[in-house]
Amino acid sequence: MTKKIALVTDSLSDLTPELIEKYDVNIVPINIHFGEETFKDRVDITDEEFFSRLRKSDIMPKTSQPTPYEFETLFRRLLEKYEHVLSLHISIKLSGTVQSAILARNSFSEADKARIHVIDTLTGAMGEGLIVHAAAEEIEKGSGIEDVLARVKRAIDTSGIIWIPGSLKYLHKNGRIGGASAWIGAILNIKPLIGCKESVYTIEKIRGLKNSVPKFIDYMKSKIDPSTRIFACIINNNMPVQAKELEEAVKANFKIAKLFHAGMGAGIGSHIGPDTFGVAWYAAE
Repeated sequence: MTKKIALVTDSLSDLTPELIEKYDVNIVPINIHFGEETFKDRVDITDEEFFSRLRKSDIMPKTSQPTPYEFETLFRRLLEKYEHVLSLHISIKLSGTVQSAILARNSFSEADKARIHVIDTLTGAMGEGLIVHAAAEEIEKGSGIEDVLARVKRAIDTSGIIWIPGSLKYLHKNGRIGGASAWIGAILNIKPLIGCKESVYTIEKIRGLKNSVPKFIDYMKSKIDPSTRIFACIINNNMPVQAKELEEAVKANFKIAKLFHAGMGAGIGSHIGPDTFGVAWYAAE
């Protein structure tokens, strides 16, 4: 019997293996380039291998989106088993992945195109991953495509993700900040609080990690109604003390429907480095 809805996302969503398995999510990997070497994200190289190489390499890695052909092949296979395919992806301002999925969709007949739904989540990392989770929960309930799309829209509208990198070294090596800014930041122990909605931007600069968690909470309070329950994810790449402090503060200040834990993978990690902590969320119904 034909199933209702297949769920697709890219590896930039940073979904944990547990969530991928639980909800049968189809992951299309991005490409990671270290000089002349190319790897499929989390297929040919794990996050641990990527960050180990990043720490040792003088060559900063680059990433590229999957090809339209990769999406087309997957969509054709899924349409044989499912009534609809829902494909959720990182913001187009951060990657051309969603454009590849749209080009793939356009290669189908009009009847089949109507069964493929490609959506830009306007975010990335576990900000994107939590929106995939919202869709997965609604699909698991047996909802039809219109209800699933409505749930996804609500999740996108109420989603947020913020984080702090452990070092400015990699932002400098990637050309995201100048040498003087990196040097001054290191001397004064200044870290940027970074957000992502459509694009990546600096919310404010914080002096000292000990002052960072209250800044996270202040920003979240400016975005989340105090009566609203949220699904949240604590992000931790090699900064367990700060991540734990942030987790306790989030629990103390917000109504948590469910709390997840994840890392930040090669997609954004290739720009900010191997050490970071943060939080992503979206509003529960």
